[in-house]
Amino acid sequence: MSSNATNVGTAVCDFALNGTALDQLYYLFSSLFIFILIVGITLKQAGSIIARNAIHHLFNTMLKIMIGTIVYFMFGYAFSFGKSSGFFIGTSKFFLVEEDRCNFGSYFLHSLIAISACVIAGGATMPRKSIKGTVLSAIFFVGFVYPVCVHWVWGNGWLEKGDGNGAFHDFGGSGVVHVVAGASALSLTILIGPRKLRYKHGVLVEVKPHSVPFVVLGGMLAFLGMIVLNASALPSFIDDSTGQQGRKVTNAMVSTFISGAGGGLSVLAVQFLDDRMVRMANVMNGILAGAVAIAAGADEIEPWSAVLVGCVAGFLQRWGSSTMRRHILDDACDVVATHLLPGLWGLVACALFAENLGVVYAWDANSFGLLGWNLAGAFSIFAWASITTYFIFFVLKAKKLLRVDYDAETAGLDGFLYGQYAYVGLESQPQRTKL
Repeated sequence: MSSNATNVGTAVCDFALNGTALDQLYYLFSSLFIFILIVGITLKQAGSIIARNAIHHLFNTMLKIMIGTIVYFMFGYAFSFGKSSGFFIGTSKFFLVEEDRCNFGSYFLHSLIAISACVIAGGATMPRKSIKGTVLSAIFFVGFVYPVCVHWVWGNGWLEKGDGNGAFHDFGGSGVVHVVAGASALSLTILIGPRKLRYKHGVLVEVKPHSVPFVVLGGMLAFLGMIVLNASALPSFIDDSTGQQGRKVTNAMVSTFISGAGGGLSVLAVQFLDDRMVRMANVMNGILAGAVAIAAGADEIEPWSAVLVGCVAGFLQRWGSSTMRRHILDDACDVVATHLLPGLWGLVACALFAENLGVVYAWDANSFGLLGWNLAGAFSIFAWASITTYFIFFVLKAKKLLRVDYDAETAGLDGFLYGQYAYVGLESQPQRTKL
């Protein structure tokens, strides 16, 4: 049986040690680290909320993984990479029927990236979103909102095609992944309102993470996953004898590592100058913000530029977090400050600092063309994700499908919905209600 399977695979896909085999190994290897990214984000988000809601958060993430996998298989991948219709959305490869089985590694990789973006976006509204809200948000986000932007940028859509003289550049997903997730999170945060225990006397009071180790260790795993995510966007790992594809992968990983360090150090500096205190959750967000910002130009930005990109991202992260609080926008995991703002900055930074292509290096019509395309893409992606998400969830809110019961939220969702708590000692005769 094993021999026959090998013969069939060799006949159909020619998986000898050649470019095709190495491309698929590249996709599959990257996919495993994207799953680590999802695990890290989940752990970080679970540590950021109160302990009585930890199980609810973990169950929500499991739902997103299960639903996102099926939805992306059914039509998300088709909308992303199917035959283009007006360079707006894909119209083939539904249920992977028309996809070459030799390219299933691409589906595996991109389904996990879609799920990771969904998990990131959902962190902003934990633990207020209901089970029904989570299910519907996963379907709409993974099945429609996210794939359209993927098609624009990575699926031969209008931003990737450009105008013949220039095109949008987002190698690792500053816009496709992080602006989409952050913009969706912003719309959801506005619609769903602040947590009851945090909104008091007209201001947002601080809700400390229940587990700083979870936040930091989860953030480290997420950072590891983002290093690989930023290097996983190549359509093919193998090219001619120049080795340019391998150079891009190496540059992407190194620049992400350096930019993340710059982001963390800049947040640390801001905190120290502000109140002489070190808050590990904020430093971790700064590291992730640096990784987000460098993603768009990770293949072309030099290490010295990566330090600058990361440092600016860290400052933006702290400014964004304080701005959200001032406007009574309760982002439980600082998703908007950590992903949306650094993602937008990353698209601009790519056009400025891309080696031999950016404005800083070339200062010519092509470099300013790249800047124009990236600005246009940043605006378009933000507008698409924020407006569609707001419209969809405005309807869900009107139907009272979006938010959990206020009493259950205050007492702790784990006892109300699941009849158990994540930690010994929290039990106080849990009252189970309907999901």
